[in-house]
Amino acid sequence: MAAGGSIYTDSLQNGWQSWPWAKTVKLDNTKPVHSGSKSILVASKGWDALSLNRMKASSVGFKTFSFWIYDSGAAPQPIKVIGLTSNKPQKAVSLTPLAPKTWRHVSIPLSQLGVDNKPDLTGFWIQDGGGKGISVVVDDVALLP
Repeated sequence: MAAGGSIYTDSLQNGWQSWPWAKTVKLDNTKPVHSGSKSILVASKGWDALSLNRMKASSVGFKTFSFWIYDSGAAPQPIKVIGLTSNKPQKAVSLTPLAPKTWRHVSIPLSQLGVDNKPDLTGFWIQDGGGKGISVVVDDVALLP
């Protein structure tokens, strides 16, 4: 992997790209932000996702997928996170429903996502887990040692 585990801090980092399949993905959202000056706004229809991808990279040396998420909807929204190897989904981790208008830190061990110690890590999905669509903001996305 390129130097460091940063995926998004005010912009995409270290070769990461957005391959979204959501109604709206805005990579330069200015309100709200968790830190810095920009965040990622995601508004979707049922089952859509923010898809953060890159060419195959090694996840060796990293233990955790970390990000901050803000529920900009009016009711709690179910979210699931999925890791990808060779562009194929691995294990899904469901988050407890988000509280509206609140930032939450999410830290998921790569082993729970099925992408730990892999030579072919290619991405992560932050996806609607209820089929009704989501409206969230994501910030400070990283792989942590």
